[in-house]
Amino acid sequence: MSPIDFLKRWTRPRAELLTELDVLSRDNQSLRAKVAGLQQAKDQAEKHAEERRKGKEALKTRLSEQKKSAEQGVQTQAQLSARIAELREELDKLSKQKRR
Repeated sequence: MSPIDFLKRWTRPRAELLTELDVLSRDNQSLRAKVAGLQQAKDQAEKHAEERRKGKEALKTRLSEQKKSAEQGVQTQAQLSARIAELREELDKLSKQKRR
């Protein structure tokens, strides 16, 4: 085998390997860009989920406070109603005493 034939045989596979390496390198870069995009989307989704969680938590706290306030209002209303009833009874007694 002549050195020229040997060189041709050696350079052809080497050229094919370099071409394949270039293709793989481009594919690798493309995949890295996709991974970076997916990571960014994941981070953004996690941030959005955390904001929603905090919003729900704040809403839950606010609703709990409103419920306590409403319960307190009902209790106050009941107390005031009872006091009004007492005062009416007392007024009736005083009115009856005044008439006598």
